[in-house]
This record gives sequence, structure tokens and C-alpha cells, in this order.
Amino acid sequence: MCVWCAYTGKKAAAPILDKMGKRIEGLWSGYYTGMVTQEGNGLKMEKVAGCSRFWDEKNSVSDFHGTCGLWHSRTNSGGIWKYGHPFVGVHGLVATVSQGNSGYFASRDQLHLDMIRKYHREGMQFTTEDEPYGRKYCVLENGKQIHVSDFVTQLTEKEYIRTGNPLESIRFALTQFQEEASSIMIFKDFPGRIFFATTSQRIVIANYEDGIALSITALAFGNNTPRFTEIPVNSVGYVDSTTLHVEKMSPQFDNTYDIIPNGCAAAMRKYLEEHGPSLLAHICDNAIVPLFPQGLNAPKIRALSTYRALETLYFNGKIEIIPEESQNPENKIIGRADKIKLIG
Repeated sequence: MCVWCAYTGKKAAAPILDKMGKRIEGLWSGYYTGMVTQEGNGLKMEKVAGCSRFWDEKNSVSDFHGTCGLWHSRTNSGGIWKYGHPFVGVHGLVATVSQGNSGYFASRDQLHLDMIRKYHREGMQFTTEDEPYGRKYCVLENGKQIHVSDFVTQLTEKEYIRTGNPLESIRFALTQFQEEASSIMIFKDFPGRIFFATTSQRIVIANYEDGIALSITALAFGNNTPRFTEIPVNSVGYVDSTTLHVEKMSPQFDNTYDIIPNGCAAAMRKYLEEHGPSLLAHICDNAIVPLFPQGLNAPKIRALSTYRALETLYFNGKIEIIPEESQNPENKIIGRADKIKLIG
């Protein structure tokens, strides 16, 4: 699972995004880093392969102007630097970051590939089109490969050009291309507004005096976390300085199993007692997932449940996060893979 955060408000977005992102980049991601801000009439974006220190070596937050932006850190699931988020539409109208995977919707992989190839034949362009690297996924008929979130971005932008409606464009794209995911977007024509969508993943929104912050976990907001709102799964909407607007995404996602199992925090603590410092992904798979009903034929809110348990233990002083760097053995990219450690 990737991690992301966003900000819109009165202050420069880039320094705030940088601070929030570095708090969470090693939780479930850490290997590709990117930021996009809305500057005047355009979108400024830079991304690199590697954790945030590699982004810092090539970029400066002081060069990113504007008071609205998105930040993202991706897992070590492979690919060149282009496969990092954010993704920007080829017409410069939309920027996207996402987290998630096909999961429950993996049976749609061939349908999704056929869809991508069809749009490509019809002239759709992609920013990530390149020679296949690692896992052969989303390979076009010309043998080149693209990232799935690049396609979602281009499909959203294409629909937005047709309709002029951001919410309907997002809904169209994410009901055509279905993932267990959460996505956030900014549209060039709607300055200061952050759009979001989720099928089964986490989105939390915090209100500050100077602006609005979003993330997949409240740990991004720091130890003095303000009260925050958790967006229900199967939602699409937007937030700005005056408005939080939420709608149902689609009846297609009504079967999401959105009941938090009992005892998630206790199960996380027990796992750490028995196994010592561990990666959050391992805790999720071995301590949280078994709490869900077995054989359930529906998307489960695994990550959402895991983040809630993590926050409960962290904000009550029961765990600490130990920053660690790790190298992807396939492509030698150095990322963050932080360990969760029980205190006392």
C-alpha cells in the first residue's frame, strides 16, 4: 500500500506536505517519492525513485509555490522513476495520487487491460509509456508498458474535457477501472480544491486554522493531531477552505465489508510482543486480516482497520516507529521500510 497526504489552505503547501510525508513514508511504502502543487494557472510536479532524501537531493520545497498540493510515497513494487506518483494528465488539467491494489477486483485484470489498449488505439497518450520492467503488467499492443494510475489519470482528464465536471469524471474513471483504492486529485481549473475518492481504503481530513490536511493516516498530522473526519468507503467528493462535500461513489462498491473487527489494537500489540519490531504490512497480514470473517467474498477494509489500530497504540504511547532504509533487490532503489516497535 502506498501512502499519501495533501494540503490546501493559506500557507505554502510544499513545506507542509514535506513534513507530513516524511512522518509516514516508511509505514507501507517509501521507495518512490513525488509532489505536485497548484501554481497559478498550472501544476508543478517532480518525482524520483527512492525515499524522500533522494527527492531532497534533486528538488527544493522552496521552488514549489502555491497553497494546494499532493504528496505521495510508493511501495517497492518495481518500475522506473516514472512509476512514482503523482501522475499528471497530458493536457495538464488533472494531477492524481493513489494507494491500493486490484485485490478483490483482480478478476477484472484482463478487462482493464483490454480497456487500456482500446483507449491507446484511439489515441490516448500516457506519461509512463516505456519498455517493460519487472512484472509485465498493463503492456500495450506496441510492447510498451504503463502504470495503472497513469491510465486512471488520463481517463479522468479525458472525461473532464468532455463534461467539465470533476466529480463525474472521477466517478466515471474509477467505476470503469476498479481497484481497492483511495485517490486524491487536483484540477487546474478548481484552485484550492482537493477531490477524493475511495472504494475501500482510508481517507482522513483534519481542519487547521490555516488550512485543510488529508492523508491515509492521522500519523501524518503529527503528535498534536486535531480532530479529524474519516471519509466513508464508497465515497467521492471534495474539500476546500469552506466546504466538505461527500457523495456515494457507486452501487458497484456497496458490497464492501466495512465493519471494523473487534480487537485490532490488541491483536497488533500481541503480534509485536511475540515477533518484535515488524513492518506494518506484516502486522496487517498476520494480525489484522485473520480477524475478518474467512471466505468473505467482498473487499475488506484491511488497511483502514490496520491504520486505526496503529493510531490507537501510537497516540497512547504504546508503540514507536523506527526509521529504517532498505534496498529493493530487483532494481537497487533505496527506500524507507520503518519498523513498528512496542514500548514497554
